[in-house]
Amino acid sequence: MDSKPNLIIGSGGHAHCIASELQTVFFLRKEKKDKENYFLENDFNFKQQAENYNVIFGIGGVDQASMKIRKEVFEKFNALSSLSKYTHSTAIISRTARVEKGAVLMLGATVQAYSQIQKNALINTGAVVEHNTVVGAHSHIGPNATLCGNVIIGESCLIGAGSTVIQGLKIGEGSILGAGSTLLNDMPAHELWAGNPAKKIRTLK
Repeated sequence: MDSKPNLIIGSGGHAHCIASELQTVFFLRKEKKDKENYFLENDFNFKQQAENYNVIFGIGGVDQASMKIRKEVFEKFNALSSLSKYTHSTAIISRTARVEKGAVLMLGATVQAYSQIQKNALINTGAVVEHNTVVGAHSHIGPNATLCGNVIIGESCLIGAGSTVIQGLKIGEGSILGAGSTLLNDMPAHELWAGNPAKKIRTLK
């Protein structure tokens, strides 16, 4: 990133984790709070002001509803040329991996050879993405989760904290794998699975 100040979209836990490693940080939020370093979304002129900042997307997702909001908010800012990807200084990324605009890699995340992290994907603290894996746009790989290689994660998926996806599996768009689960089979789109081994809990609407 260059010397421009950083503008983080959001001001919750993920945003503050990102901000802790950066200098000159401002937050963009919807509601007024007792903080000096923020802008209100409705008062911010994106066409005129956004190019003065490195814009970083800092909204996480912990369930189906928040993952939907995460995607919708990101699409508002996707056209900005100043929208940056963010990689924590302790994250490890193979030189052959590809990380797209708006993606966020948190503390201790690992992305191995020939993997793809698509736009607005979040690789959370300590998560491991092994070789030749695709993490779809808007997906969230939870803290200390492991994707074991040649895995394909669809768009807008949530992989819970501490879960494991065995090599070669596919997870369909909009699906959720519960925290601490071990996935041994492909998951269709829009389903919730959990357990060890993981099994279908229900269909997501």
